[in-house]
Amino acid sequence: GWSAQGGFEIYVDDATIGLQLYDALAEAGKQFDIGPGCPNLIERIEAGLMTYGSDITRADTPLEAAMEQYVSLDADIEAIGLDAIRAVAKRGINRRVCGLKIDGPKVPANRNPWPVKVGGKQIGSVTSAVWSPRLETNVSLGQLAIDYTAVGTQVTVQTPDGEFDAKVSQVPFS
Repeated sequence: GWSAQGGFEIYVDDATIGLQLYDALAEAGKQFDIGPGCPNLIERIEAGLMTYGSDITRADTPLEAAMEQYVSLDADIEAIGLDAIRAVAKRGINRRVCGLKIDGPKVPANRNPWPVKVGGKQIGSVTSAVWSPRLETNVSLGQLAIDYTAVGTQVTVQTPDGEFDAKVSQVPFS
């Protein structure tokens, strides 16, 4: 699933059994308060879950996408792309996905990436952002030049509503 909670996605080859399966699962799940879910933008960003096509793309390696814990560079195996990822790890990455907390009022929906700057120089972009009622601040995911990805780094985010100070943050957000 696409949330910070455990869950399952179920696909069927035969659309004619879909409603029957749904009804059977709903009935069986009642006693456990189990029900259907849907994507929740706030929860997704707070948890640091990236969206393919927005936060990461085919152009991003697992190292740039902050997913190095899922790659064993020392494994004695053959895997498509492993040599390429090892080469990237050896030379180092130039950018990385990270979290940012953005000061100011609730940010609007970001349909396009917002520039992230330091000293007027663009060093990356915010790709997903939302107001977090739980944390009482704007939280976002973006890609920044590697030299600016340390937690606590101060940056400026250019939103449609103006420029706001932001700080690189650990994800999941807390």
